[in-house]
Amino acid sequence: MDLINKKIVERLSLYRRLLKKELEKGVKYFYSHELAKMAHLTPVQIRRDLMNIGYTGNNRKGYETEKIIEFISITLDAETPQALAIVGVGRLGTALLKYFKGKNSKINIEALFDIDKEIVGKEIDGVKCYHVDEINNIIKGKDIKIAILATSPSSANDLADSLISAGVKSIVNFTPVPLNVGDDIFLEQIDISISVEKAAYFAKGRNG
Repeated sequence: MDLINKKIVERLSLYRRLLKKELEKGVKYFYSHELAKMAHLTPVQIRRDLMNIGYTGNNRKGYETEKIIEFISITLDAETPQALAIVGVGRLGTALLKYFKGKNSKINIEALFDIDKEIVGKEIDGVKCYHVDEINNIIKGKDIKIAILATSPSSANDLADSLISAGVKSIVNFTPVPLNVGDDIFLEQIDISISVEKAAYFAKGRNG
């Protein structure tokens, strides 16, 4: 399978989320400039991205909302639901669990991992929490390929190594620690502090 650029994947995911909301409002067709305004992009970028997934609009009516959602889903989603694990079930990990459990998506949270004896062995929102020492057996047994890392910085790289050794192919890292992973592993680094600092900088530049 030919993989498309990471940035295109991000934009397509955004388009789908925005268009689902529009469809709920009864919007059956839209023009590229309308979606561009919602996504804070240019109409040219919208058209280029949609052409990348093989869809062109009708000059008179524009793009069909439901069809675009379908095309994007075919591009982004696996044919069957994919299994995901969350490592670190503190406040952030719990918030992520609740977010994904409330979504109707092709991603299922199959396991939680932590070291807190108060939650290990219990179910949280219907998902069992295992000790991190069980990562290898559980990840392999449940064929989990995606993991969210929301643990303490000191253990991040060791846990990432354990996940990869067990068969995980994609990691979303919410810790501030850079992970040392091979080129065959997809890594998404989410550093909230950098995002806040960036927002603060642009807020400063707009003062007055």
